[in-house]
Amino acid sequence: MTEEVSATSPLMKQARNAGYYAALVFGAGYLLTFIGIIVVAIEVLIRILPYIGPYISTIPPWLIAGLICYLIAVIFGAILGGSIIKNAKSARDFGISLGTISSSVSAFSCMILFAGIGSIILVSGISSISYPYGYYPPLGYYPTVGSSYLTYPIIEVVGAILLLIGFRAYRGKQTDSKLVGAILMLVSVILIYIVAYIPLRDAYAAYSSMLGMVPYGTPISLVSLPPLPGTLLSEATLETVTLMMASICALLFAFLAQEGEAKRSIVGLILSVGGILFAVGLLYFNFSTVSLLSKLLPYTGSMMATLWIIFFGFLVLGISGIIVLIAASLSIAVSVKQLSAQPPKPSVPPPPPPPPST
Repeated sequence: MTEEVSATSPLMKQARNAGYYAALVFGAGYLLTFIGIIVVAIEVLIRILPYIGPYISTIPPWLIAGLICYLIAVIFGAILGGSIIKNAKSARDFGISLGTISSSVSAFSCMILFAGIGSIILVSGISSISYPYGYYPPLGYYPTVGSSYLTYPIIEVVGAILLLIGFRAYRGKQTDSKLVGAILMLVSVILIYIVAYIPLRDAYAAYSSMLGMVPYGTPISLVSLPPLPGTLLSEATLETVTLMMASICALLFAFLAQEGEAKRSIVGLILSVGGILFAVGLLYFNFSTVSLLSKLLPYTGSMMATLWIIFFGFLVLGISGIIVLIAASLSIAVSVKQLSAQPPKPSVPPPPPPPPST
């Protein structure tokens, strides 16, 4: 057994180093992308300010409030990228712990929370607009925003709050607290990624079909939308499956806290498989987006030059997907080695022979 464990140690070190570089590159790409979004928004505002200046007083307050909430959400996205970079070295040197990822989970939850609040404000404002008598939106206009759409951003906000509460409870030392926290985190993933994502999936499908009807030969005919992303900028379905697997593994860890190393290695194996799925989603979405932007950027010329920041952000995220894939594969090898290194259970000794008869 000693030889097997010593053989696993270099592999474990390689897996940790790969995980460190994966987190470092992913955090850098995520940070760069959200900084790019902020810079692009500033450039757009500067360009349109001379035209909308006389009409600023007529802008509805709900529109300004909603956009401010979205800006705060984007800022928290940049904070999330920075926290991942900051925590990468700590995770490499001392292993991943709940304390290590606490700041990242908080930034992630706050990003979703403010995005949901912004959506609530905008949907409420848009649904309150009354059209002039005799006017109706054109037939087939999509999306139609009404008060019924408030359900989805409210669910998103509830999911973000449950994630904060659940993670805080999971950090407790009591097993019951960990179980409750894991269940709340699983429910939050379902609310955010499955229920609240319904209108986004519908809108994405509608706009994709609209682009498919554009005649070939026009500039827009070169455009095909990339897959729908999740909040972590991996493909939405794969990101959802990954986070659900992580929540289920958190639940299993709470049950197996006092169990042997073998069962915990099985949970680690499941997490590594989730990492591979997440990496595939990163590759799929980000390289698809890089391909799209490479077609659109030549048409922007000197205008919107800041889009290049977002372009490089997506490119770095795609590269991080390759490194995540390597790190997750090495983690699987470590888990398999650990499982094979477990000593066999001692067999029950046979009962002692009866004493000799006198």
